[in-house]
Amino acid sequence: MRERFFANVRPYVDRVRHFEMFSDEFFRHRLPETFDLVLSDGGHAGTQACRDLLHAGQRLKVGGRLVFDDYKWRGDQGFASDGPRRAMDAFLLVVPPSDVRVRLRSYIVILEKLQ
Repeated sequence: MRERFFANVRPYVDRVRHFEMFSDEFFRHRLPETFDLVLSDGGHAGTQACRDLLHAGQRLKVGGRLVFDDYKWRGDQGFASDGPRRAMDAFLLVVPPSDVRVRLRSYIVILEKLQ
């Protein structure tokens, strides 16, 4: 998967920066930088997924996209009561529809920041 990512972004190498680290560490050190695109493919614990959503939402530029992976992840036992899906659903309940638009909701969720 990592190799596919690098192959896919190769034509845009002058515009893409790749960071591979824990998201809490990344956002702590990247303040107050903003981004056009954030891909969140991290921990599956609900609390971590919530932190990722809050941090990424704050750092996205207007018009930017948040790609949130593993929305339908079901956990090791076939069900995840406290995972990425629950975090995303809660996020969408508290964020006004005038602030974000859901562009895709499947195994991944893509949000666009409107304001």
